[in-house]
Amino acid sequence: MRVQGRDNNNNNNNDYLRQQNVPTGYDGSSSGGSQADSLTPYVRRHLGQVYGLLTLGVISAGLGATLMIATPLCKVIPPLVPMIGGFIPLLWLSFAPPANPNLKLALFFAFTTIEGMALAPLILMTSMKGVLVTSLLLTGAIFCGFSAAAYLAPRASMVAWQGPLFGALIGLVGISVVNIFWPSAIAHSIILYGGLALFSIMIASDTQAMIERARCGAGDHVQDALQMFLNVVNIFVRIAQIMGSQD
Repeated sequence: MRVQGRDNNNNNNNDYLRQQNVPTGYDGSSSGGSQADSLTPYVRRHLGQVYGLLTLGVISAGLGATLMIATPLCKVIPPLVPMIGGFIPLLWLSFAPPANPNLKLALFFAFTTIEGMALAPLILMTSMKGVLVTSLLLTGAIFCGFSAAAYLAPRASMVAWQGPLFGALIGLVGISVVNIFWPSAIAHSIILYGGLALFSIMIASDTQAMIERARCGAGDHVQDALQMFLNVVNIFVRIAQIMGSQD
């Protein structure tokens, strides 16, 4: 014999628990329209945190590069040291992210600063050739353009690209490794121009993916900012190399 009143209480408790686990402003509906149309107040706050942290990460990278260029650090620290040292906070954040939010932020800024130090020789070269500002502006234009494409495209239409893009990334890494031992002009062009196209598309795909994660309450603004920072750096490096190679 069922007791109706008890069932109602259980249902009410389950509804309450579900509401408690949903972030404020979260809307789990799967309505159509563009990605921008699906943004909830909670998702907008998350995106604000991501882009704010990304901006600070770019600034810290600039400071790291300035330290290497404008101080005697460049004579004390070989360029290979920051290139290798940056993998420590990067791998820590990527594969074993700490639960402490302050430690996560510290690792993020440690990585962005060290990455800026590693980019110092390239930045100095482009500055001497007078193409640094152009490279930065083109990088910003690509980031804004592909981010806008993600917002204007149908909701989650680019999330399915994550798998193929990751496969292409693995292939690009493989070509880069082979090119170290058996350099070729074709491989160099694939790494340069193919990589530029790949990371540009990844900006759009990663933008929609982080929005969908935030809609589910699984957003991590530090991880999302880290992914966007990696995309931006890889685009800047390729644009700077292309611009710097032109006489």
